[in-house]
Amino acid sequence: MTFAHGALDRVGRLPSVELRPGDAVAMEDPEYHHLLDLGTALGLRMVPVAVDDEGVLPEAVREALRAGARAFVCSPRVQNPYPDVLVVENDHASDVDDAPCRR
Repeated sequence: MTFAHGALDRVGRLPSVELRPGDAVAMEDPEYHHLLDLGTALGLRMVPVAVDDEGVLPEAVREALRAGARAFVCSPRVQNPYPDVLVVENDHASDVDDAPCRR
């Protein structure tokens, strides 16, 4: 469990501890622009993951992992966890979104 001062702070803490500059991180495309800025500031290489109306496309995540992504930042309401990779769930809208959380 990680405690932080807001969602962006939390999302930034985990990669800054677990990853190193140059590491690849899979992120939804399109992604929240502040997360892209954070990845750049940490020296991470972002690997885009395609999405549709239901969330990320599983094959796109597999491609990102095969391309060397060591972490996957996603919104949990439409994503599934993947083994052997750091999954950072950015659920900043959980208190105001009535959509079911899908894992």
